[in-house]
Amino acid sequence: MSQVILPQRLLPGDQVALIAPAFKATEEQVNKAIARLEALGLRVFNTVAHGNNDGYFASSARETVDKLHESFANPQIKALISVRGGYGCARILPLMDWALIKANPKIVMGFSDITALLVAIQQQTGLVTFHGPGASMPWPQLTRNSLQQLLFSGEAARYAYQPQKTDDIIISADEIQCLRSGSATGELIGGNLSVITSLIGSPYLPTDWSNKILFLEDVHEEVYRLDRMFMQLKLANILPQIKGLIFGRFNDCTTKIPNSFSVIQLLTRVSQDLTIPVLANMTFGHQPEMFTLPIGAPVHLQTNPSFLELLSPAVC
Repeated sequence: MSQVILPQRLLPGDQVALIAPAFKATEEQVNKAIARLEALGLRVFNTVAHGNNDGYFASSARETVDKLHESFANPQIKALISVRGGYGCARILPLMDWALIKANPKIVMGFSDITALLVAIQQQTGLVTFHGPGASMPWPQLTRNSLQQLLFSGEAARYAYQPQKTDDIIISADEIQCLRSGSATGELIGGNLSVITSLIGSPYLPTDWSNKILFLEDVHEEVYRLDRMFMQLKLANILPQIKGLIFGRFNDCTTKIPNSFSVIQLLTRVSQDLTIPVLANMTFGHQPEMFTLPIGAPVHLQTNPSFLELLSPAVC
């Protein structure tokens, strides 16, 4: 992998490209995405086509890549922000001009299927990318604060449990859980579990995971399917190499199979043979409240108390 490259931070008035490298977006989703970005003081260059879809994709692979290349090459555009995920980023990776991206480093943000684009860019160029909210989804206060802290203010953020104001004696279900104690320092990588496992064996994932802290999330997957994907990470010698592991939210991951493990039982089983710090239930994943996490940035992972902390800003 190349030396770490930081993109420039965002400032009010900057122009950003709204991109759709995966599933097509509805007109309502695009309009909401534009309004959301404009509410941050940004000007939006909309690359999302209407009426020119390629099946369930927003556009053909070639057209999608051409729009991405144009956005990177345009000096007026400071960031590329995805309108939504779905599926489709893997098909465009062989067509990407990595030298162009490396020569024009910019903020790239999304999650879910956009994981493929984020990790591939970081692996091929060294550019730090951002696992953060899609622009068409709601951005509550926690989501906005995390995004602005990281991308605008350029702070070396700390990610920890943020309790809501309540007098309830019951411990919040949102609290971060420590599955294995310890501390570790390394390079952050991760995103959607299904997408990460689909890239195993490709040139778009690292070959050496020994300095990585891995974060994972997923949605709408049966528990046994999650188990199968974690086993694939183990058999591919990824889990045995990493220095730390962080599980996000696995919303709507249930099963009808009798005697099935719960998600937290499965995550505990995955962790039991590891000798590294492991946290679960951190605030990222398929939900409105989510931290923005920088892929490729140096971080410190700590348990008891449990937090993830950037060692330096992720933008310049």
